[in-house]
Amino acid sequence: VAVEEWIENGMIEPSAELDRAIRDMIVDSSNDATSLVVDVLSGTTSGPELPPSPFETWKLQRNIINR
Repeated sequence: VAVEEWIENGMIEPSAELDRAIRDMIVDSSNDATSLVVDVLSGTTSGPELPPSPFETWKLQRNIINR
């Protein structure tokens, strides 16, 4: 729901990759697709462990979609 609203409001750009991820997230319950959608919405990416200060910044950014 959030991703569709963000696209409609011009907060993120639509793309074929995002459309595929949304579909796979819903139809196939794909964790990889869900991760991509969360990455796009939060402006973050999953990856290696971060030191404490960058992790706090990442965590705040990642939680934007929970508001």
